[in-house]
Amino acid sequence: MLSSNHQILLSVVIVSYNTATLTKQCLLSVIKEVTNSHLLKHKTEIIVVDNASTDDSVIAIGSLISHPQTRVTHNAPSQPKKHKFIQNPTNLGFARANNQALAGARGEYFLLLNSDTLVKPGSLEKLVQNMNWAQSHSRIGLLAGNLLNKDGSVQHQGGALPNLWTLKTHMLLLTKLPILGRWLSSTQNQSALYQNTLSSPHGQLHVQGWVGGAALLIPKEVYQKIGPLDENIFMYGEDTEYCLRAKRAGFLSAIDQSAPITHLGFASSSSSQALIGEMTGLLYIFKKHAPCWQLPLVYRLLIIGCYIRIALFGLIGLDKNKAQTYKRAISELKKRYNND
Repeated sequence: MLSSNHQILLSVVIVSYNTATLTKQCLLSVIKEVTNSHLLKHKTEIIVVDNASTDDSVIAIGSLISHPQTRVTHNAPSQPKKHKFIQNPTNLGFARANNQALAGARGEYFLLLNSDTLVKPGSLEKLVQNMNWAQSHSRIGLLAGNLLNKDGSVQHQGGALPNLWTLKTHMLLLTKLPILGRWLSSTQNQSALYQNTLSSPHGQLHVQGWVGGAALLIPKEVYQKIGPLDENIFMYGEDTEYCLRAKRAGFLSAIDQSAPITHLGFASSSSSQALIGEMTGLLYIFKKHAPCWQLPLVYRLLIIGCYIRIALFGLIGLDKNKAQTYKRAISELKKRYNND
């Protein structure tokens, strides 16, 4: 059941780090969406957490959210104050900053939203409506927006949950094989054999192993069962790990194809950080969730996969910068594996 007019229905959480202009654009798109939504107007709180940015983020955010550590509203005086801006003295990382905001969030639904996203008209309302439907008609507990690139094309997100098979198909590039590859699931691709689409009155929901955290809707009751994001993951991989815990708690993850959200990608970090984070994140996830005998196999698969990509991007000359990134990933993997 959706909330009455006097309750907070949606808590939007945005973590910002040195993305002043983008964060402001993101906030404006959220405010515009909420203002124009009959369902969400006066029933949405926005919580922004700044992770010790050194640019103009505090000024940019403050101009929209008002003063740090205070709640303000542009609604009528009778409405509860809704918005909150938290400034951290140090960079706490993505997971910890989100948890910091979620600890005080009051909505029936929590939306984790990257600072480098732009909300399309009607998308947040669709997300909430579809999740409300899904809770009564399916086991879906996590619902991601349909991420789009800047040019409007669909942006790939998620894949199969990590296990030895899906990791092997990804690291050995087996999904690139002609004909056969499209039927193989990997941690970065969900095989057509396992795809499942549900039709709600408000749109199509595409179920897959894990979904991205750039625009992720979590019902409060689901969050209370699964728990907070894993703060041992500073950035990259926390969405995969969270979807894995959700599955073990009996919930499915899905993409709402009727809720488009532009994701500029790597604006709050770099693509090299993302590649290294993907590798180290997978190592951590297997260490935490898989039997201990699998860890040496996982480590070797990750190392082999990096060398394959070094050969492709470096020796063949496709992208020498990426080749250097995978060399750095190998060093980081060795360091973390040997220190455990």
